[in-house]
Amino acid sequence: METMTISKPQTKEYLVKDITLEQCNDVEDIAMISVDNTQTFENKDLNELYVNEGEQAAQATKKIIEACKYYGISTINILEEHPIGHVSLAANYKNKQAFDLLSYEEVKERTAENNGIGSRAQFTLAELKRFLSEVGSQMLRPDHGIVGTP
Repeated sequence: METMTISKPQTKEYLVKDITLEQCNDVEDIAMISVDNTQTFENKDLNELYVNEGEQAAQATKKIIEACKYYGISTINILEEHPIGHVSLAANYKNKQAFDLLSYEEVKERTAENNGIGSRAQFTLAELKRFLSEVGSQMLRPDHGIVGTP
């Protein structure tokens, strides 16, 4: 039984094997993956991404992890990390607040002079447009899971 924490992004191919339950001969063929089960969601005092009833959801996940450990099932905890200038953080935009939705339609006509991007952002207007053209929109989040130095 193994528990590992992955703090760097990994490819889907690295983390996921195409395996069916019929192919699982024992618990060594099974792993439980916990994504973003961090204190940011369950601890209101952190003032980051607290979710109502987050404590209950986090406790339920922790119980599942304990059950996996009991049965010898590997667990993988994937931690969310962002550089301070990440595209999803509201503080990287002018006149935007946490939980505002930023859409491609909103930025597609922006210019270098009127780009709406804050000074600490680590992306260009072209990169923002390209990203939003692919995903459509991005809900902006408060600062959380920051790694590195500003």
